[in-house]
Amino acid sequence: MVRILALALLLLSACAYETPTYVSSTGEGVDALRAAAEDAWAAVGVEAPTDYELLFLDQETLADACHAEMPEGVTLGGCSFPGVVLLPLGQDPELLVMKLTHELGHFMHGSDNAHLDCPETSRGPDVMCLTGAEPGTLPTARDVAFIGR
Repeated sequence: MVRILALALLLLSACAYETPTYVSSTGEGVDALRAAAEDAWAAVGVEAPTDYELLFLDQETLADACHAEMPEGVTLGGCSFPGVVLLPLGQDPELLVMKLTHELGHFMHGSDNAHLDCPETSRGPDVMCLTGAEPGTLPTARDVAFIGR
C-alpha cells in the first residue's frame, strides 16, 4: 500500500511538467543493475530488498521528485522512498550500480535518509557516505553496521 501511495504521489507531482522523462524500470539492463546492487550487499553478508519500483528520470524531474534543491551545475545521484528508488537517466552502468546499492542501504537503514559521517568533498570509502563510494566498491563493515544488519 505504501508503495502504491509513493508511486501515486510521484506521478501526481510529475503531472505539473509538460513532458517529464521517465524510463521504464524493466528490461535486461535493469535486471542486471538490480542483480549487481543485490550482489554487492550479498558479498558482505546482507540480503538486500528486492521488492521495490525502480524509475529513471531526467535531472530536473529527479530533483523535483526527490524534493532536492541542487546548486547550479551539481547533479543529484538519486533518492528513495519506501518501495521506490529514483535514479538519473543516462549514467554509466557502474555508477548506477553504486547509486542503487546506496539507495538500497537507505531502505535497510530506515526512512530518515541519514548518511555515514564521511568527508563530503570526495567519494568516501563507504557506500553510505552522502557522496557514495567509487563505482565497484563493495559495502564496508561500517556500511553494514550503519544499516543495522
